[in-house]
Amino acid sequence: MDEQDFFRLQHSETSIALIAAQILSAFISSGKITGQTEEALVDKSLSLAISIARKAEDWIESDSEKTKPK
Repeated sequence: MDEQDFFRLQHSETSIALIAAQILSAFISSGKITGQTEEALVDKSLSLAISIARKAEDWIESDSEKTKPK
């Protein structure tokens, strides 16, 4: 029987993985994925997804983070 992987990603990890998958999909659609570039582009996709998440965290104030007006 094949070995199976099980993941218990946190919500933020899932969000970043989904962003990375969309970025990777764009690389695939543009024909940039080859046997030689696949690993590097997966890494690049995750790096870009983390950068997007960090900027969103810095720029966007969520409802739960808002301070009440005085």
